[in-house]
Amino acid sequence: MRIGIIGTGAVAQALTPKFLAAGHDVVLASRTPETKLALPFPVVGYAELKDVDVVIAATPGVHTLDVLQEVGAEVLNGKILLDLGNMIKPDYSGIVDPTQSLGARIQTAFPDVRVVKALNTFGTEVMVDPSILTMPTNAFISGNDAGAKEIVKALHTALGWERGQILDLGDISGALAQEHYFSFFLRLYPLFGHLKFNIAIAT
Repeated sequence: MRIGIIGTGAVAQALTPKFLAAGHDVVLASRTPETKLALPFPVVGYAELKDVDVVIAATPGVHTLDVLQEVGAEVLNGKILLDLGNMIKPDYSGIVDPTQSLGARIQTAFPDVRVVKALNTFGTEVMVDPSILTMPTNAFISGNDAGAKEIVKALHTALGWERGQILDLGDISGALAQEHYFSFFLRLYPLFGHLKFNIAIAT
């Protein structure tokens, strides 16, 4: 599978080697790829995302919609878009809008894109290696397209998640619940002083 990751920061650089190790073809995408030559991974312009199967928006949540508009519907239409962002207030006191998720905003702005909300409820270290925790925990996904969600589940397994750990919250309206978790995440962080934690659902 060919994966295009929008962004060249810590999240993109953490995801890329894991996907490469699983046999996927990965490129990072930047507005200014010519300034990213020092990175150990290929960096292309946004137009090159036309050739990928899955786009991952690894940008700060408050900027994601603007960046996607710059990429353009003509590039994104028909593709799976994995949205892992949280629209966080500048003072980190919570999410910008408690009534509408970033995932739903993206789906409304790009109705022909197969948006899946995922990987937004934990820090990067847990995202790419859930085995660093002392017990199995859970990841959550939501989206309107069942086939797209299956592919995103497969991408989770490339990062070390077991299928049984991934809980499907239904259509893209479930993204609001996923993004609201960030407020709880912020309350948990001071208890540990690091980001190597996650939650597990017991039944």
